[in-house]
Amino acid sequence: MLAYKHNFSPHRYFLWNNKDIRFKNKSLFFRNWFENKIILVGQLLNEDGYLLSYGEFIYKFKIPITPKEYAIVFDAIPRGVVSLLNSSVVDVSNIDLHENIIIGNINIKDKCSNKQIRNIVCDTTIPSARFFWSNIYGDIQWGNAWKIANKYCISNKVKEVSFKMLHRIYPVKHVLERFKLNIDYKCDFCGMEKETILHLFFACIYSRMFWIDIKNFVTKEIGPVVLFNGFDIMIYFRNSDIDKDVVYLITFHIHKCKWSNLKPNFFHFINEVYVKQL
Repeated sequence: MLAYKHNFSPHRYFLWNNKDIRFKNKSLFFRNWFENKIILVGQLLNEDGYLLSYGEFIYKFKIPITPKEYAIVFDAIPRGVVSLLNSSVVDVSNIDLHENIIIGNINIKDKCSNKQIRNIVCDTTIPSARFFWSNIYGDIQWGNAWKIANKYCISNKVKEVSFKMLHRIYPVKHVLERFKLNIDYKCDFCGMEKETILHLFFACIYSRMFWIDIKNFVTKEIGPVVLFNGFDIMIYFRNSDIDKDVVYLITFHIHKCKWSNLKPNFFHFINEVYVKQL
């Protein structure tokens, strides 16, 4: 488990367990370097601000390392960091290798599991989507919202769409607008309003007509009138008269139509569902 700081400082830029310094997509840790207090990238620069050559490294630190080990570490260091450190002086005299690292009430240098650390982080971290949907729909049983999709026998692709909708990371054009792309941000279905998650899956005229067709079909088949609202589609379906996994299949159909340049179609959806059941 790696713990990172957001207050980046090149003068305290660590070599080990650094997400930016990797070999074969894995962070590095060489114990013999660490025990000899080679900890920061800044220690590997010469007086001119350039990375030490192999000979300069051996002369400076007096530890035996192989050329391969040298190449792994030095090739992994981002050149942008070297530029930031150019002509800097790094003082390692005050570095305490035995300094405790505390997260919550756990010292991660002691024996502890990733589960313990994750539980502490999760207890203090609230997804931003929670505030957004709570402002729209009021009180939500978030324990059900996060877990309910995993209770049904549906494919991971269907679950992924539901997950992205709930966390507000589904790539509708409103989400992509932050990247300032040169595209039309209107809805792919109606072409009239901005394409948000709520609009695409519920409020768009084509999606609403699709949901009305579904409602009429379900009402005809099971008797009671079944109404679909934004909460049922975006958070979780609360009606007990029909199988709740059907809603996930319906939103997945809308998802496929968006990326196939088609409009949601009730007859196509029914054919898909029956074909998969056969």
